Amino acid sequence: MNGVNYMTIEFFNLGKNSRNIIKAPSINVSKAGRLTFNRALTELVVKDNEYVLIGQDKKNPRIIAFKFVPDDQNGQAFRISVIKQTNSYYTSALTFFRAKHIDPESIAKTYEVKIENDLVIIELDSLQESFLNELEQE
Repeated sequence: MNGVNYMTIEFFNLGKNSRNIIKAPSINVSKAGRLTFNRALTELVVKDNEYVLIGQDKKNPRIIAFKFVPDDQNGQAFRISVIKQTNSYYTSALTFFRAKHIDPESIAKTYEVKIENDLVIIELDSLQESFLNELEQE
């Protein structure tokens, strides 16, 4: 058919082997405050660590930073758990969100990360107006 060489076309099924597709490192924030680290991020920094420290930039509260560490860091770190069936790594950050007056439901989505030195950084799309007003009063 009009010059198409069908012997050079390679077909594949994205649906059948979609787990093998490499994605950009990302963190999913659920409405319940669970942080799930995707496979790409897990392979880069999560897999050799059992805990994560979570912090917030004082100048820009939409910036959340994660530092993955092998131990508990004097009770300041969140334990990373693994779902064996899917090999997914996650932690509950609900106490962090409550302490920072952030409603996880309002920021729930998957965020691509930026990796700088030993920090993994996400930038939240938005924060509630009440939270930003509290920061201005401090």
